[in-house]
Amino acid sequence: MPSTPVDLSSLTLVRCTPAQFDVAAHNAHAEWGNGYSIDEFVEHMKGFTVNAKANGYAWGSNGQWVPWALVPRSDPGTMNMLAHCHTFRRDSLVLPPGSSTPEDVASYGIGAVFTPVYARKKGYARHMLRLLHYMLAPETRLAPFPAEWGAPPAADIRIGDARFSVLYSGIGEKFYADCTKGAEDKGWVHPRPRVVTREWKVPADDAGTEVAGAQWVERDGLGRVEAEMAKRIRLELSTTGDASKTRLAILPTGQLTFQVVFSDNKRPGSTNALFLPAAAGSDEQPFIAYALTLPDAGKTSTRLVITHVSHTAEARVPFSAVLAAAWREGATEVEHWGDAGWDAEGDGAKLLPDANCPCIAVYGLADDDVEWEWCEKLAG
Repeated sequence: MPSTPVDLSSLTLVRCTPAQFDVAAHNAHAEWGNGYSIDEFVEHMKGFTVNAKANGYAWGSNGQWVPWALVPRSDPGTMNMLAHCHTFRRDSLVLPPGSSTPEDVASYGIGAVFTPVYARKKGYARHMLRLLHYMLAPETRLAPFPAEWGAPPAADIRIGDARFSVLYSGIGEKFYADCTKGAEDKGWVHPRPRVVTREWKVPADDAGTEVAGAQWVERDGLGRVEAEMAKRIRLELSTTGDASKTRLAILPTGQLTFQVVFSDNKRPGSTNALFLPAAAGSDEQPFIAYALTLPDAGKTSTRLVITHVSHTAEARVPFSAVLAAAWREGATEVEHWGDAGWDAEGDGAKLLPDANCPCIAVYGLADDDVEWEWCEKLAG
């Protein structure tokens, strides 16, 4: 294992071999195991790649979920990776100013950015992510590859169709902004206007889970939820946000809506969405989609994460429905990114502007010229 810093120009980015993937999954367990044993976690991670199609994870099928590793160019198959991460493809939309019809494009989510203990504080994760831009985006949408970085990664492992990519930072914006595109262009930055995380404590006095006319949706009904979300996002994008900017949206197709896939597999019969009755004269039902985050080791709180809110023009999702979902799933806290109009509900929302920082890198456009609409807590 390297104990002294390695010249960054001697390093490259590779797609993980199966053996490297096993090591990366073991490394990731400590941070993202979410109640799984190491062996369970590794097998479940394999379900996103080797068995993705069989498990119904469209976003992991056909090579769309890719684990990456930073390694010496002279030893690409080493198990002593200096940093690693994974990416997954997302169906997305881009709507330029003056257009009313969005363009279907690819974007990529980036997750599980990890540096082993022996390789920390040497700039490896930052360099890995700088190289990653050149694996995801078309060369024509990027600054020239800096000569001081050495030779670019192999061309035959490039993806090359990303219009933008996103990640979710637990350490603020600066580190990921410094993962530049080329020598100077900022990497991943917080979208403007800034997204604010809201959280509520769930009252202990359970008022019941009965909601008049409610339709509770379990895991096997997610296809309907995602299709309805995607339809509404596509129709509403042209009337959402600042029309003078290029507006971007990520579609929730391929089971990307639900942040914590691991949790649902451990909870048979759990629900992931609640549809309420449509208003008189309307066919559109208001609804929420959500996932439950299981407690980390040594903690007891469970959190209902609202991954999407769809009010309609005639009917809104009341906060009482959110609480009903929380009680039904045994949650002690509720989290939502953005403003659904519930700030004064319960004991009042606690605003956490610096938590769970979503960050975006756009390719071929200036950061100030875009808006990321529906910046909700999707799978990261």
